[in-house]
Amino acid sequence: MVDWSKYNPDTVNAIHRFCRNIDKCSDDYIINMINDIQKCENEYHITPVEYFCYKFNEINDDVKMTYISTKEYKDTLLNCVKEDKIQTYKNKYLCYEKLKRFYKRDIIKVTDFSDYNNFVDFVSKHKKYIIKVIDGSLGSKISVINVKENDSIKDLFFYALSYGGCVLEEYVQQDASVSAFNESSVNTVRLTTVCDDGNVDCFFTFIKLGRDNAIVDNGGQGGILALINPKDGTVISDGYDEDMNLFVNHPNSNLRIKGFAVPKWNELMDYASDLAENAEGITVIGWDFALTDKGWDIIEANTFPSIFPIQMLLSMEFGCGIREQYNKLLGKYINSKKEIY
Repeated sequence: MVDWSKYNPDTVNAIHRFCRNIDKCSDDYIINMINDIQKCENEYHITPVEYFCYKFNEINDDVKMTYISTKEYKDTLLNCVKEDKIQTYKNKYLCYEKLKRFYKRDIIKVTDFSDYNNFVDFVSKHKKYIIKVIDGSLGSKISVINVKENDSIKDLFFYALSYGGCVLEEYVQQDASVSAFNESSVNTVRLTTVCDDGNVDCFFTFIKLGRDNAIVDNGGQGGILALINPKDGTVISDGYDEDMNLFVNHPNSNLRIKGFAVPKWNELMDYASDLAENAEGITVIGWDFALTDKGWDIIEANTFPSIFPIQMLLSMEFGCGIREQYNKLLGKYINSKKEIY
C-alpha cells in the first residue's frame, strides 16, 4: 500500500484527480508515476497538473520541449511589463478608467461611503448588474443582482461594501448566437495580444462557455474551453474542461462546439488591436470579450493571462505546446540563462 503522506500533496491531488482508476493500480506503477512526475518537475519546471494535462507520461522529450511551463512563462512576462502598470490593469476600475472610451457599458466602483451617490445613480439606471471584487480573478465571488421595486438601496449598497472593494458593471446582454450555448453565463472569447514595437499580434485565442446555470465561464469554475482559429474565428476543437473531460456538444444546450463560427470576427480582431495599442507599458494582455447587443465589449483585461488553458487544448487536439508561437512573439524577453529555455 502506497504511503501517500510521504509525497508532495500537489502530486497526490493531481494523481487522484486525473487517474480515476488509481485504486486499481499496483504500488510499483504508482511509485514509477510519482518518480516521473518529480523528474519532469525538475527538468521542465511543470506542475503535477500540467504533467497530466500535457500528457507528459505519453510524449517524448522533443515534444515535451514544445510546452512552456507556468514558471518560465511568468518569468518572461515579468520581463516585458512595467511594474507600475500592473496594478492599473489588475484593478478592474483603474483599467476601466484607463480604457473607458473602448467600453460599451457602465462601470462604477464601491470602496467606501463616498461612493454612495454614484451607487444610487447607477442603480436608478441599471436594475440588473454584476458585482466583482475590484482586483479579483478566476471568476471568483461574482454576483448578479436583480433590483426589485421594494429593495432597500442602502441594503444593496452595504452588500456591495461587504466585498471590501468592488466594481458594479451594467449587465451584459449577449448576442443570441453566443448565449445559445449557455444562457446563464456570459460566454467570452479569450484573445491574448502581444504588442511590441508598435506591432500587435494574436498570441492565442479560445472560447469559454459556462454551464449548469453558472454565471461565469472560467475553466477553473467548470467552464468549457475550445480552440479558435485566429485567422477566421472558427472553433477548431471540441470542448474540454480543466479536468480534461471532452464535450463534443454543450451539455446543457446540446449545441455542437467544434465548427462554430464566432460572429463579427474581423471586428473583434480590430477592436483587440486598438486596445493593445492603447495599453501602454504592458506587452502581453489576455482580453476577455463578449459579443453584446452593442457589439464587442471588454469583460476583463488580464496582465498575466494563464498559459495553461491554451496548452491543455493544444495537447488534447494536436499533441504539442505553444513554444513556436511563444519564441516568435516573445523571444527577446525570454530568460536565456535557464537551461531549458
